[in-house]
Amino acid sequence: MGRELVARSDCDGKLRARILKMARHYAAGDESAVKPTVVMVAAFFVGPAEEKIVRLTEYSPEYVAEVAERLRASRLWSGEALDYGDWSDSPKGALRYALDLAVAQGIVVRTNHKRDGEYVYESRIFENSKT
Repeated sequence: MGRELVARSDCDGKLRARILKMARHYAAGDESAVKPTVVMVAAFFVGPAEEKIVRLTEYSPEYVAEVAERLRASRLWSGEALDYGDWSDSPKGALRYALDLAVAQGIVVRTNHKRDGEYVYESRIFENSKT
């Protein structure tokens, strides 16, 4: 039994390192983007399962729940499915990653509406503003 725990922990450590490397690639030097990106990338591997993401990333359950709530509200996470944009290294892929990241950070929300085949995003920054 002890051997299984060590093997599992080693496997989790390797996956955690891989996830962090991927997140840093997408975040491209923006340290404030790394943590929410880690949550999104971890979901590629374990699905949108908060408990698994908490265990894998070692982030607080509160933080993962906050990001998860935003991603679910915009339907980027639903049930066991992910609906991120294509995060390719193309300019359009970079924009799609940026929009998904902005959802995770609570800056925008993806609406149900599409324009020219693409989802419309709305700012959350000014939604409670009186200006």
